[in-house]
Amino acid sequence: MKKEKKGITVGTVTEIEKTQLLDYSEKLSSLKELLLLFRNDFVENKDDFNIVYEKFVIDYTNTKKDIQNWWNEKSNKYLWEGKGSNDRFWMIDFNTREIILCDR
Repeated sequence: MKKEKKGITVGTVTEIEKTQLLDYSEKLSSLKELLLLFRNDFVENKDDFNIVYEKFVIDYTNTKKDIQNWWNEKSNKYLWEGKGSNDRFWMIDFNTREIILCDR
């Protein structure tokens, strides 16, 4: 394990695995931005907003599940250490593909 400024490197993932997580993360970010734009600028009819909001919630929830499933699958595959409490979390450095264990 290599010590980092932000935490401890506990492993790496493949380029394909990194890209999967990056795609999920970008989708989640885009969904958040879309909701803000829609809510702030494009709502003329509350019924329209409710229909779109329901679809947003479903897509957002599914994307969050995809991200959590990604972390669960990769942590089981690579047996990363250290995330045994709510005081710690893993993050990825998308430039190096390293998984870093951080303290909250």
